[in-house]
Amino acid sequence: MKDKIFYIKITLTIVLIAYLIHSIGLSKIYQTISTGNASYFFIASLFIPIFVLIKTFKWHLMARYAGAQENFFTSLKAMLIGLGFSIFTPARAGEILRVKYYNSVDKIMLGGLVVVDRLIDLITILFLCIYFLSGQFGVLPLILILFINSILLLLLLQLKYVVYIYKLIPVKYRSDKINNFFEKLGTCSKALSPINIIIFSGISFFNWLIITLQFYFLINMYHSSKFEVALASLPVIQLTNLVPITIAGLGVRENLSVLVMKTYNIPNEVAALGAFSLYMTDVLIPGIIGLILFGSKRNG
Repeated sequence: MKDKIFYIKITLTIVLIAYLIHSIGLSKIYQTISTGNASYFFIASLFIPIFVLIKTFKWHLMARYAGAQENFFTSLKAMLIGLGFSIFTPARAGEILRVKYYNSVDKIMLGGLVVVDRLIDLITILFLCIYFLSGQFGVLPLILILFINSILLLLLLQLKYVVYIYKLIPVKYRSDKINNFFEKLGTCSKALSPINIIIFSGISFFNWLIITLQFYFLINMYHSSKFEVALASLPVIQLTNLVPITIAGLGVRENLSVLVMKTYNIPNEVAALGAFSLYMTDVLIPGIIGLILFGSKRNG
């Protein structure tokens, strides 16, 4: 079954990339890349360590509030390795590997915090989507997003009750082991007081400003555009992380970028290259560093 899903993903990835290249034109893509302003790419690349360090700081803070004693360097290594494995896993689920490098707290509980970390990022993305969606579709998206975010925040605040999911499992499949799993998962809620959630969300918003600046420079590398274009379009483009139907989101992300940025008269090839360039700077490059760290640790 897993093999079949993998082959379907490969097929969809190839189809979507082929469609993108066919609709834009390979020569136009090559011409855009060759005439791009490399200095803008250099500026965008300067934000990579800032992005990684802020992302790590939020995770390190979450882990410490949950009782972890490991230092910041351990959190940085865990973050990079998690990003490395997220390249190959649907919805970047490989980030769960962060927990491998902590011995002072329960790994199942930390796994719950990885999910929480992703949920806080999702809440941030959805909130930022309001700028684009309300401008295109009116007040309804605003109401819908606020409703969804309210539910997600409520879930975070009530995470300690996750153990009650056990009672939804048919009796014949229940066991002490499964019950213990949910109990441990629920203990991550001790790091999630309302004030802590506000702090984590604030860090997430700040990091999104960094990412948006990166995207702005990457777009301007190929085509002159305003900052508001990056600010409005990027959150919607990043929602492709919720649609894990291709390898590393390839094809889906770039095609959606073309569709969204067409609203701002951004050329198709620029929109596609901008979205892929951001993925390369913020996931692929630090992820490859993480995989190198993982490989060197195993070999050592």
